[in-house]
Amino acid sequence: MLPLSTFQCSTFQRSIMAVFALWTIWLAFVVHEHGSFPFNASKVGSPSESLPTQSMPPHWQTWSERSFRWWLSLFAELSLSHPGGSITFVPPIVLKTSVDPSDSCLYSTRSSAKLPLQKPPLQEKDDSALKSRTSWLEKHLDVYLAVMWLILLLCVVGFVLYACFWARWRTERIRRKEAAIASPTSLSPRGSITELAVSERKSMVESVPIVFCGHRFPIECIAVCSPSRLVSCCQQGKVCFWNLETGERLFKLRRIRDVENPSPSSVPVIWCIDTKQSIAVCGCSDGSVEIACLERNKLIGVYHQSNVGVVHVLVTGSKVVVARLDGSIEFLDLLLSSERPIRVKSMRFLNAIRAHQKPISFLLASSLTVVSASYDHTLKLFDLRTCQLQSMLHAHSGPVSAVCIDDNDNTLFSACEEGLVCCWSIASGELLRTLDVKSTGRTHLACTAQYLLGYSPEGDLILWNKKDGTVASRIAQHLIKFESAFASRSLVALNNDIAVTSCESTLTFWDLEHKAIIRQIDLGCVIDRMYVLGSHSVLCQCSNTVYRVDSPIVRIN
Repeated sequence: MLPLSTFQCSTFQRSIMAVFALWTIWLAFVVHEHGSFPFNASKVGSPSESLPTQSMPPHWQTWSERSFRWWLSLFAELSLSHPGGSITFVPPIVLKTSVDPSDSCLYSTRSSAKLPLQKPPLQEKDDSALKSRTSWLEKHLDVYLAVMWLILLLCVVGFVLYACFWARWRTERIRRKEAAIASPTSLSPRGSITELAVSERKSMVESVPIVFCGHRFPIECIAVCSPSRLVSCCQQGKVCFWNLETGERLFKLRRIRDVENPSPSSVPVIWCIDTKQSIAVCGCSDGSVEIACLERNKLIGVYHQSNVGVVHVLVTGSKVVVARLDGSIEFLDLLLSSERPIRVKSMRFLNAIRAHQKPISFLLASSLTVVSASYDHTLKLFDLRTCQLQSMLHAHSGPVSAVCIDDNDNTLFSACEEGLVCCWSIASGELLRTLDVKSTGRTHLACTAQYLLGYSPEGDLILWNKKDGTVASRIAQHLIKFESAFASRSLVALNNDIAVTSCESTLTFWDLEHKAIIRQIDLGCVIDRMYVLGSHSVLCQCSNTVYRVDSPIVRIN
């Protein structure tokens, strides 16, 4: 979907072009072909006003069609004058007299009549100079008119090319640059020998995605236990344990709460899950919290003090933070045995706080602080040592859609659906700065050592400098058509050089140093969520299947 400013600009350009074209057609066909309109016709004069015209000689029409440079010669030959803006023809005066036939003047006149009329040398010189100057003026006038028409034509052609083709040419040029950078085996546009040799020595190593397939129903949540183990839970309540290196399903978790009644129908649906080594903590729809030992493949504890469903669960240290559907947060102290097999010694209730008026959308932890974000436009900071409210962050005018924690600078970044990104200090809760995404909708956030990454609803990848908040780059994916503003999108940062974005079924790897696309993969199904796996892999949750995709490796031979 195009921005409103771009749509108005293109509409204005097309309107100007249409008006200019109509004006040109009017001048070329209407005015030129039908120049004698009734309002342009001259008035018919009275008979007295037309008397000078009636006294013209019969061949006046022929003279009027001749060029203006003949008039001087005509005046000289016919004794014409031009006083007062009109032309008067003087007829010859005939005198009657008696002439002696023997008069010598009579014979000299007849002989001289046979000779051609000779003009004085000075008059001939003036006539030739006048003719040459007139022809010079005519030639320069023709050149001037031709140049003016050529300039006008070039302006029209340039305007049409700019209005119709400039955006398309610019998009094509950017696409070629991105393709040249993304494909290391492609030739350089300049085609120099050095660049050709470098491109021939580069090769890209790509791996096939690993598929985790075994659930019958859509997956609700996943969690990474270790670099080689993965836990997933579907909407049916089945919990599976996977090998991350091979994609093999190791076993299904036995969720038997009551030994006397091990019926699967009595097992509630799991809404969230978090892990710590071989311990998995599951939040259920009936308000209970299950603790499972993945090594023993069984439940080792159940905490059930409320019937409100658990939407987020977080394990940090020895504490378990539970966020419920009504916006409340509970803090639990989980004590496990140190010897094998692992058992739950105690699960002690510490504190419960009504944190938000609406459901909680995000729950994260940073060293000694827990961060919660809600649809009520606020964020809350809680101290893990005292389990009390530390700060309330209120600056958004819409539901909080993304939260990102920078552990290096101890800062917090949050984004709302109104296009506002806020930077907070976790220690003091102070608002440091605000950033404008310039678009409404859900914006995803991620952090690297240098940049704050944002993925806008239009599909633009935005890079902000974390120190001053200036926009370092804004990259638009011209090859992807975003048909819906509610398309499923995600953003993660694998390391300081590579970021991954997803839109619907397309997965894109970005090189943050060169601001270019490294690789694009179409998984064939909508990507619901993305999770970081190490510094070179990403997990994609797609309906009832999970894909592990490794970032491509550029190798220089």
